[in-house]
Amino acid sequence: GPCGAFVGSALRASHSSRITRCSRGSPARVAPKRVRHLQINPSHPLVRRIFAVGVENILRVSPPRPGAAVPADLAAQHLMASVLRLLKWWLEQGMPYPPARMGEILSALVIEPARRLAFAP
Repeated sequence: GPCGAFVGSALRASHSSRITRCSRGSPARVAPKRVRHLQINPSHPLVRRIFAVGVENILRVSPPRPGAAVPADLAAQHLMASVLRLLKWWLEQGMPYPPARMGEILSALVIEPARRLAFAP
């Protein structure tokens, strides 16, 4: 779905970014302090913007499920927080899984359960 596509493109971009690669082209660990600062400090402008745009996009393309167990706006907040946290972990660990596999993990762990609980099929 749209959220899965967003996650997949974010993971592919992170994987191919010069920020996450050594000068010789091999995978490298992102400086944990910088990543930790961006993820833990919710007042950081970049984090606030990524989070807000992500939530807006989820709500724009995923209509709420009528009579849902979880309100769509709360599910969108949960999705973005979980995606950002797992992306941070993935980068800190030196990207131990390829982007496609991480997308599958995120989908099974976070996206699909939220979709079933809050968003229309």
